[in-house]
Amino acid sequence: VVDTAQSMATRVFPGATSRERWDKTAYASCPGPLEGADKTSFRTHGLYLKAGRGTTHTLYAVHHGGRESVEVFTLDTQSAPPSLTWIGCAVAPDPIGLNAVIALPDGGLAATNFDPRPPAGATAAGFSPKLLTGERNGELWEWHTKTGWTKVPGSEASGANGLELSPDGKWYYVAEWGNRAFMRLSRGRTPVERQEI
Repeated sequence: VVDTAQSMATRVFPGATSRERWDKTAYASCPGPLEGADKTSFRTHGLYLKAGRGTTHTLYAVHHGGRESVEVFTLDTQSAPPSLTWIGCAVAPDPIGLNAVIALPDGGLAATNFDPRPPAGATAAGFSPKLLTGERNGELWEWHTKTGWTKVPGSEASGANGLELSPDGKWYYVAEWGNRAFMRLSRGRTPVERQEI
């Protein structure tokens, strides 16, 4: 948590005030709370804060570690510093390499596959050749409690990086790092409508 007025940063997870309260209904496919190095060396990437009522909000955090996942927390801003309670996760299927994440208005979440991970046991040698040459190497994925992960049709991208959703939930906006492009993609429409600049 960054306090811009005091120019201070405070680690809140894992931390003395962080808690665990697994929501096994919403996150039944989650194997459980982070443990070992995944917890002590928690490596985040994309973050998304979904505003809640009052002082309690939902924080989605992309995690790279023993599991590639989106970890979900409730954030209580009433305490100082704010406190996090881990409530579940959505583990990405191989070889998805997560980057950005957003909450969906109809429940669930969406995330970008920036650069697929190498097979288990293989040494990662940096970015993939496809990404470095601007070829399409990843895509968008949605996750819902009942259906799990599904690829978003027509979302193939080169280094799908930043991700946002229109307020009405009908359009994705994706920054493509690999080919220095920006994509607008319809959501839930057949046929898919896509524009790139």
